[in-house]
Amino acid sequence: MASAHREGQDNREVIHHNDICVGCGICSDICPTNALNLGPILPIARGIVDMDYIRMDENKCVVCGLCSFACPFNAMEFKINNLAAKKYERISKMGSWDKY
Repeated sequence: MASAHREGQDNREVIHHNDICVGCGICSDICPTNALNLGPILPIARGIVDMDYIRMDENKCVVCGLCSFACPFNAMEFKINNLAAKKYERISKMGSWDKY
């Protein structure tokens, strides 16, 4: 399990759950800082190599959460102040900015 954490006005954390991940690469494609990289998917899936599908560079990750919202399998978890960001109504309804 890879993760990145930043503290500030809000404590933010991105956590990768390898047991849910299928190695599709959507998260690494959307990452604006190239902090996520796919490992060797086929050898990992076959059990030849023991490592996570995704490698996260904590020094590059800005903990924006784009990867977690893009992941169709919920393998990337984004937390704000230790609460799942997808549960925040304001964040989950991105089309409704006029309310804020």
